[in-house]
Amino acid sequence: MTVTTNDSGPDNVCYPALGGAGRPGATLDVYGLPTTVGADGNWQLAALTTMTPGSRLVVVTDSAAGEQVTVTVKLAAPPVLSFTPVGGSLNLIVQGLPGQTVAVVVDGQAVGSLELDAGGQARASFPVTPGGAHSASARYETPTCHGPSVTARTGG
Repeated sequence: MTVTTNDSGPDNVCYPALGGAGRPGATLDVYGLPTTVGADGNWQLAALTTMTPGSRLVVVTDSAAGEQVTVTVKLAAPPVLSFTPVGGSLNLIVQGLPGQTVAVVVDGQAVGSLELDAGGQARASFPVTPGGAHSASARYETPTCHGPSVTARTGG
């Protein structure tokens, strides 16, 4: 049995996805999730969205064959988010890993992406209805995957 991962190191901003090869038709236990090996001998598990940030040992087990493979995967913490409502605008500051792209949601609506500068920071202002409660969320995002999000709220 083999195991591969999309983990790109300590700054991995995507939920880890795993795949590999095994006995055709076998049922594997991957991080507590049952996964079936296809007829071609390959298996794939989409992103481990239940994983919390940090470094984890992921055990892949084929109990029937008595095989077990352990891999280490890493997931960066989500970006840090703060904002200030000013009149009809929400002034947002996002801090995180330099050069990464962060998807932003304001009051439940996707408003775009920000690229973090060399210092790991981006600032933007988004229109909102003045007064009342507001929320903003941010998460790392690449063309092929995403990571955990962080949400900040303010009362009104």
